[in-house]
Amino acid sequence: MRRSLTLGPLIAACTIAAAAQSPPARPALPAGSDTNDASAYLAWGKSKLTDSPKDAAAAFYWALRVDPSRANVYYARWVAFQVANPSRYNAHYDRKKAVLLSPDVQGVDSIELRAVEMAPLDYRDLDGALVPLVSTSHGGTYSTFEKLGTVVNSVDSVAINAGAVNPLVAQMGAAAPNGPPNIPHTPASIVRAWTLYAVGAFPQSLNDYAAVLSGAKTKWAIYGERGRIFALTNHPDSALAQLALAIGAFPDDPAHELTYVYESVAIDEHMRGLVHESLKHADSARAAYQRALDAEPSYAPAHLRLAALDLAKGDTTAALSHFDLAAQVRPSDGVIAYQYGYLLIKSGHDAEAIEQLERASQLEPYFAAPRFLAAAVYDAHDMKPKAVADYTSFVTLAAKRDPLVSRAKERLAALQ
Repeated sequence: MRRSLTLGPLIAACTIAAAAQSPPARPALPAGSDTNDASAYLAWGKSKLTDSPKDAAAAFYWALRVDPSRANVYYARWVAFQVANPSRYNAHYDRKKAVLLSPDVQGVDSIELRAVEMAPLDYRDLDGALVPLVSTSHGGTYSTFEKLGTVVNSVDSVAINAGAVNPLVAQMGAAAPNGPPNIPHTPASIVRAWTLYAVGAFPQSLNDYAAVLSGAKTKWAIYGERGRIFALTNHPDSALAQLALAIGAFPDDPAHELTYVYESVAIDEHMRGLVHESLKHADSARAAYQRALDAEPSYAPAHLRLAALDLAKGDTTAALSHFDLAAQVRPSDGVIAYQYGYLLIKSGHDAEAIEQLERASQLEPYFAAPRFLAAAVYDAHDMKPKAVADYTSFVTLAAKRDPLVSRAKERLAALQ
């Protein structure tokens, strides 16, 4: 369910500082864990999410510092904030204006927006951790929701235990065919549809979302959710149809009502473009990304997808132009700077590449990948001290399983 709300469009800050909180201490991972590996922090954080959400949030923070290119870690950090603050989450869920406009909530929501912009069609595998918050805060009248949340939190999110989930789904439908009662500002069945989505029961979720369309005020939100689920279940034509309906139903002036942060034409067009790309419809995808930019000129992800389409047809000049625009509208995004630097190297613009890579390292000092590329450029130009410094930094910061570590060590040995 799309829950991030604000009074107007919120452009995500591209650094972890968006949360407006001081950095937490690095958590002590289990013995043998690689403290340079974002996956290690992510796995440990998930194991702590229910019982110790603040520890989980710290783990996700450091996962992002180590590798800020992963959308799923931004999303996990947002979930951890909500689980750690259930009363705030439910005020947020119930569209309490004072909560929605508070700086800390908007900072946290910008993290979720960042995740959505990076991967709008991803399955939000941790939504089940939020289900108990909703059921408990509204009187605990629908205990099956809590059981479903427990199931989601107790199994691998990549392969949910269907044997454990399906009986609960059936029980939920039999016990309360109209969904849980007393959910303010939300059609009751939407909560059930969201819960079904959270546990991977996609066909049932699609049916429930469809059932509440006639009485819903924010139809574009439901159309968008159905479009994303259709995309996840490999029904691209249905996904495109739903996303077109979402865009057509979007309010003309959402600034005058409380709307979901990422219920925007730009993001729905982004999703539509991705579906077209999956169908090899390059021209239709390009048109969707251009419409996203027409709706929101600062929407950097559309520039990145247009650059990818340009590269696919061999137009490096156009791709570089789109990356340059993306870097201009998101100057604090170290990942875009890193990707731009990589493309500049591939295009033979080493001096410009170094500028972007150094900026990426300044913005994301724990991100190893820009260090290796910078070292390789310095190495190719016989700038030994700089090459040694960046190779050394890369080896210090990179995950042990990174295949480039051995290459960096070889070059260090040769240079030294």
